[in-house]
Amino acid sequence: MQKLTQLEECHLRLEIETPPDDWTGEALPVVCSVLRVLVLSSWGFYEDLPLKDLVYELVTPALTQLQVVCCPNFRQRESEETFIAIRALLERSGPPPITTFHFDHGWVLQEDLLQVLKTCPTLEDICLTDLDDGAISDETLLQLTLKVDGTTPLVPRLHTLHISGVMWFKVQVFVDMVESRWTLAHAQSPPVRRLGEVNLCRFLGTESSDEPDEDEV
Repeated sequence: MQKLTQLEECHLRLEIETPPDDWTGEALPVVCSVLRVLVLSSWGFYEDLPLKDLVYELVTPALTQLQVVCCPNFRQRESEETFIAIRALLERSGPPPITTFHFDHGWVLQEDLLQVLKTCPTLEDICLTDLDDGAISDETLLQLTLKVDGTTPLVPRLHTLHISGVMWFKVQVFVDMVESRWTLAHAQSPPVRRLGEVNLCRFLGTESSDEPDEDEV
């Protein structure tokens, strides 16, 4: 990637992490100054985290689309270290003018997700699938809920939101967030884009049987 200075779109599948000694002599981080689209996937082996290792060594100031699929061959989700590396990449890159962010099958800490949303106000399309139960809470949704008290809204251009995984937030809090981003969008200054597409798929255990289904709210 150091040599492909005019690379604008990159699709990579990584399988084994790079031993630390292999980075010796390399000019790091690698600045991909015109890279707009980055699509990454991994095929996990034991404790290897190749996505984390690569992402930590990149700077992408022109990035507009980032899609990451973690270890689809493993039932267990990839360590939160990979999402932490993604957060660091976005912060280190300026942030970039990113509009599309997709992340699948990894552990995510709530504070890291919130920081990504705060760092990247240009996001329009967010797809977070097969997440763990610590990624999105009532607090996350409240932060996304539009208000009329002058609070600066998160991701004001958000148009598409897809979420799936094990989540314990209250469905009504999610409904309130979505409703606010439709009914209060015009009341923001400057105006906020209305949500155009929302998809929620929660994986619930039997202990949550008293929680109403999404279609009952």
